[in-house]
Amino acid sequence: MNHNKIILITNVPAPYRAKQYDIIGKSLGKKFFILYTQSDFSTTKLTWDRPQLEHQHYFLNENRSSNIKIAVRLFYFLKENDPEIVITSGFNLLMSTSFIYSKLFKKKHIVFTDSWLQPVNQLSWLNRIIRLIVIKNSVGFICVGKKGREYLIKYGANSNQIFISRLADEINYIAKPFEEKEFDLVYCGQIIDRKQPLFFVEVANEISQHYPALRLLIIGTGPKETEMIERLKNYNIDFKFVGFVTPKLLKEFYNKAKILLFPTLSDPWGMVANDALSLGIPVITTPNAGCADDLVVDNYNGFIVKLDKDLWKEKILLLLKNSDKYKIFSENSLESIKEFTLEKAASDFIYAINEISNYNGIKL
Repeated sequence: MNHNKIILITNVPAPYRAKQYDIIGKSLGKKFFILYTQSDFSTTKLTWDRPQLEHQHYFLNENRSSNIKIAVRLFYFLKENDPEIVITSGFNLLMSTSFIYSKLFKKKHIVFTDSWLQPVNQLSWLNRIIRLIVIKNSVGFICVGKKGREYLIKYGANSNQIFISRLADEINYIAKPFEEKEFDLVYCGQIIDRKQPLFFVEVANEISQHYPALRLLIIGTGPKETEMIERLKNYNIDFKFVGFVTPKLLKEFYNKAKILLFPTLSDPWGMVANDALSLGIPVITTPNAGCADDLVVDNYNGFIVKLDKDLWKEKILLLLKNSDKYKIFSENSLESIKEFTLEKAASDFIYAINEISNYNGIKL
């Protein structure tokens, strides 16, 4: 491989990110290359299939090596290919190795993150110090929203060199009208404590007392799955559990529901909100989601509510019992997602790279 101007190091080929990288790769050509530290999702809690990749890439861990061996392999790959710019999308051993390489060989390092202060503040002091060191010694920054910008500034980033490239996915489905929806509420995601599936059940039980025809759609799997289902049965709530659904089919299921409930304790962003809003489905979430007060706007395309089941009941019934208000929220949902396209995300990423390069005297 010839010398590449830009090498991005990231963990797994997430479907929505891979699509964005495909577009960037087509625009930048051989200047842009991605190193994936993992070849599949086996070491994560995700059960996605590896997508077809149309950008230049290399998998560092096809042989299930230890992190130390992968770090050595990564270091020598970077040294051999001599990039002008190194972009890292995390702060673990492998990302830190890439950062150290950039400092040793006087390369420009860019931080690419989808995180924000709430999840970062839950990390150990060592993890926070690593972030502080890396961010203060990087030349540019790409984040996914305004909460990410606030986090980077607090950790020492030059505010003039922070750029936003949204988390986005394809928007190509036609939203169904309220009257044609088969389900009232949908839960989608890992069925784990952090995603608050049992809170979802308790809220649904409260709603059912005032809305007896309530029907639920549950998408996902996880350790709380059995308890979630048992509680729904005990409450005699009508629900359909579909388990894991591939990203390709996900929106077909979403489109059957009226409102997405996303009661998370902590999420860097929350792509479930993007998917729902792209189908005109209002979203109710907590302030703990990165997309809250950014993509999801309170009393516009959904509600942002603390984890209080009475408050959630009030907001949900407001939409379920008032089709005119629901229609307004649905139209707002479709409007709000217009800037969250793969093409716009890729274009903003390229713009960020060019601006950071020009600021630092790099000719790409």
